[in-house]
Amino acid sequence: MLIRIFLFITILLFIVFTFHTYFLGLFHRSHMDFRLKSNFETQPTLQEMTRNAIQLLQKEPNGYVLFVEGGLIDTAHHETWARIALDETLEFSKAVENAVALTSEDDTLIVVTSDHTQPNTPNT
Repeated sequence: MLIRIFLFITILLFIVFTFHTYFLGLFHRSHMDFRLKSNFETQPTLQEMTRNAIQLLQKEPNGYVLFVEGGLIDTAHHETWARIALDETLEFSKAVENAVALTSEDDTLIVVTSDHTQPNTPNT
């Protein structure tokens, strides 16, 4: 699965220093496509990216910080696309479920928050 994702990366940047490895994977030229409108062969899901990031970062003996954002929820809300906003919310929930399943409460703090809220009101 990890290989499939890396094959379709638009830009992959590795910067390697003596004691640390920095990793940045960009999978699209701009914003990712909404999951319902994406090409499943070329664009990884938020869940896949979260799982792969945690598996990669867990190798770091000094711990890590991972920031995962479901930013397309807000984008869909601004366009008043209720179905897409709800689907993006479900995708974010899957990413959080993966993070919980792959980590331990003994040494992991998972914070799920929102910078603001919007009503999910379809256009009528």
